[in-house]
Amino acid sequence: ATGYATEDRKGTNNRGHVVEGCQKRLGEDESSPLVSVIEPGLVLIRRALPPSAQEDLARMASAHGNDPETGFWERDKDGGGLSLNSTRTRGRIYAPMDRFDVVCAEVCRDLVAMARKHDGAMPDMDPTHLLLLYYSSNKGMGYHRDNGENDGTDDKPVVSISLGNSCTFAFKHERKDEARSVRLDSGDAILFGGPCRMILHSVRKIMRGTSPPFLSDWVSDARLNYTFRCAPEAIGREDTDFRYFKPSERKESKKPKDRGAGRGQNAQAVRETN
Repeated sequence: ATGYATEDRKGTNNRGHVVEGCQKRLGEDESSPLVSVIEPGLVLIRRALPPSAQEDLARMASAHGNDPETGFWERDKDGGGLSLNSTRTRGRIYAPMDRFDVVCAEVCRDLVAMARKHDGAMPDMDPTHLLLLYYSSNKGMGYHRDNGENDGTDDKPVVSISLGNSCTFAFKHERKDEARSVRLDSGDAILFGGPCRMILHSVRKIMRGTSPPFLSDWVSDARLNYTFRCAPEAIGREDTDFRYFKPSERKESKKPKDRGAGRGQNAQAVRETN
């Protein structure tokens, strides 16, 4: 059994630790979620997931990530050892929600509902896909917008949950703007949608050795990132068009230009959130 809300065979919703945690009032105790509206459409939820829920998500990520066919790792071209499937320090899985435990979508919906209670500009969202990222070092990801078909092309929010090592998450609306940043610790969530849906963002730095001890069995000194998105345009194309993302194999001449608030236009290769 997990600590999440689960569906029984009759479809009855049995709510667990994550849902209960999301429904607690602010200030109830020091472990309750703390919601901060950074600006309309950009919401930070500290302590969004209690330790038991983090353990369950980390366990799920470990199981999916170590799958020999669809996980974070791939066999080297010479048939030798294994390496991460996106960059030297990052592995990725992009798949429809039906490949994951139903509680993952429930967690996402609960976080969206919590954000919407505090931010009237945050749209509702029911996730179609999960991008699961594994960061093995202190190297993050540069500035980008999530405006490809695999990210969703409307203003429904991207919902990002951090597990394991802490990171600095930076953001700005335009490249000329001064960057702002927040620290994301294990169990924190950040959502960007509505007027902030196409905000530029990056993982500026990952702090090694900051993963909480209770996750040591699954993520001892690394960062996991669950990012949920509504991308109906990508349904049925996950394993053909969007399974792999290898920056080292992209040709400079084919890199898409920064389209600002533009949406879609086959930019999926560089449009993944942290």
